[in-house]
Amino acid sequence: MFSTNFCPVSGLRGSSAIALTIAGILLLLTASNVDKSSEFAFPLFSGIGFLFSAFCMHFSCMNFAADKHAQRYQYFVSVLGKQLGSWQPLQPVTGVVLKHFSELPIAGRRGWQVENHIPSCIVMLSTAAANRQGIVVHKFPSRHKAQAITLANELAEYFAVPVRDFDAG
Repeated sequence: MFSTNFCPVSGLRGSSAIALTIAGILLLLTASNVDKSSEFAFPLFSGIGFLFSAFCMHFSCMNFAADKHAQRYQYFVSVLGKQLGSWQPLQPVTGVVLKHFSELPIAGRRGWQVENHIPSCIVMLSTAAANRQGIVVHKFPSRHKAQAITLANELAEYFAVPVRDFDAG
């Protein structure tokens, strides 16, 4: 069985986990300084909830797994080593595609595109049934191109198929 193990800590994800941790600690400190027992429960349980949310956010990852013998694949969330996801049927894999592209983000209330291209690359499985749309394994920022190439080569070796590299440049 083939399985990815990418757990990127992006700036937004890391900042969110830090903010939840700080809020949880502040709420727990507030709960420890409360004189009335009736006002003790809300900050205590909120602080515990915030810390638990930060813990889960930091230690949870979205990954991909494929089993060529059972002809199935899944996207799963890995939380503390436990995989949560359902298996989908997998048609015979005919190739691994590495596609480079850039996105134009939408900004503002009116939905205008800004001239700030975000270069990315995706690794996809091409199957006999998916003539126009492949199975996206992972999307990488262009600065992680070497990691995308490594993943594409590992998938190609696992399925014994060629890698097709569609470079945008």
